[in-house]
Amino acid sequence: MAVLSNFLGRASFQLRVAALMLASTALWGQAGTASASAPVTASAAKSPSAANGMAAASAHAAMPPASVSQSSSQSSSPPASQAVSATAWSGLDLKQSSIHITFNKMKVPVSGFFKSFSGELVFDPERPAAGHANLEVEVDSLSLRDAKLSRELRGADWLDVEQFPVARFVSSAIVTAGDDKYSVAGKLTLRGKTLNVVVPVSYTQAGQAQVFDGMLPIRREQFGVGPQSSLLADKVVLTLHLVSLPRS
Repeated sequence: MAVLSNFLGRASFQLRVAALMLASTALWGQAGTASASAPVTASAAKSPSAANGMAAASAHAAMPPASVSQSSSQSSSPPASQAVSATAWSGLDLKQSSIHITFNKMKVPVSGFFKSFSGELVFDPERPAAGHANLEVEVDSLSLRDAKLSRELRGADWLDVEQFPVARFVSSAIVTAGDDKYSVAGKLTLRGKTLNVVVPVSYTQAGQAQVFDGMLPIRREQFGVGPQSSLLADKVVLTLHLVSLPRS
């Protein structure tokens, strides 16, 4: 019986890894189509150039959150500085890390960014499976160029920041998906609902810094964010750019 139990345990683990690799391949295809890069972490300011890049990348990926009657195709420019919180093995470069959001309003791309977020990232490219990532985003820090739309999205019918002030991502597995590419599986909690997601991530080393770029398409309606709307698409893309520095 012990031998049979061990065999079944190994078979179950292999099936889970295979499923994750298949999901990762599909998501990498989506990320390539949208042609944008992204990260996970930091409570810092985003640079205008990053926001503009997001707007261009999101032209291929429809995304939404709110029901308002103004359209904006310009990306908002982030503040010059923000505060980041990192723990354990890594420190985040708050001047370079960012989380952007892109969606379509009346088929016109709208992009913005989150001004405040914090996280922890532990990663060794020689042992990726031993790594982990945690991220918390203050949803109320969402900033769009259209101030009216920003206010509406933060309201009770959409993100409901009063009841659900924080969105969270906690990784459960990191799997190699090719040269300097990884699939980070985990749970995303938004507006009180938790779903399994897989984030395709690219990794580069820049001196002592580790740079992670990833893109996560989600469906806002699956998280209970807003009703069906002819003005705002269901698809939302989160673009993550994380620069991690060694702890001093």
